[in-house]
Amino acid sequence: MNDVLILGANGQVARHTTPVFLRHDDLRLTLYLRRATRLRNPDPGRVTIVEGDVLDLPTLEATLKGQDVVRASREDEDAAVVRQSSEGGDDLDNGA
Repeated sequence: MNDVLILGANGQVARHTTPVFLRHDDLRLTLYLRRATRLRNPDPGRVTIVEGDVLDLPTLEATLKGQDVVRASREDEDAAVVRQSSEGGDDLDNGA
């Protein structure tokens, strides 16, 4: 099974892509958003909801561990933080 982290999980793009990811039985999702109470868990057996801000690096880095794919729904300065905050400072958006 592959693990997918969706940042900004309550955003418009994430709300449309989450059901698409869930059509694939081999995926587990982690939905990361600032206020977890805004979101209903669509599949408790395969979905974990994490409350956090992408600017809270300790929470973000702990959530990144073990993820195979990261989907950042925000296209602003917060996404730049995600690209730079990983072990060793690797750019998560470098196509590697």
